[in-house]
Amino acid sequence: FDGLRIFIHYRKKDNFVRIFTRNMNAIDINTFPELLEVGKFVKADEVILDTEAIGVDPKREMFLDFQKTIQRRRKHDIQKNADEIPLQFQVFDVLICDGKNLINVEYGQRRKILEKIIVNGSLLRLDENTVTKDPEIIKKLHEKYLEMGLEGVVVKRANGLYVSGRTWWNWVKMKE
Repeated sequence: FDGLRIFIHYRKKDNFVRIFTRNMNAIDINTFPELLEVGKFVKADEVILDTEAIGVDPKREMFLDFQKTIQRRRKHDIQKNADEIPLQFQVFDVLICDGKNLINVEYGQRRKILEKIIVNGSLLRLDENTVTKDPEIIKKLHEKYLEMGLEGVVVKRANGLYVSGRTWWNWVKMKE
């Protein structure tokens, strides 16, 4: 996905929502007011989600390019931008769930937790996942995603631990 990397911190009991960039810079919740509704898409009391915010063209049902998506970071005309450029947050990892730190838990297990706690909808969407060791399947998925207008495919190690910032060899982006 070619969007904005966003970490979403959510706590159900007081509808606490905080958001951060990949460099852990806080973003004012008013920048992405739709995230005030994140609780409707999470079946957990407390989470930290690793996501990619991507602009969506609802008429054509397509993702918008990065240049259009980045316009949502503007500090002026926030509601106008939100109306014109709706976002979908592609969820691809979870760092904390209900008080349990998952950073040292293998990706395959974190993925299973995500599948239990994320309600796919217009705001949050769990990224597509295929488990394989077959390079031909990876190649076909890569081609499929390119045809969809995405950057390519991400290959992740099922036993990889979460590494903040750098991915080491736990996951690799395959772009054209």
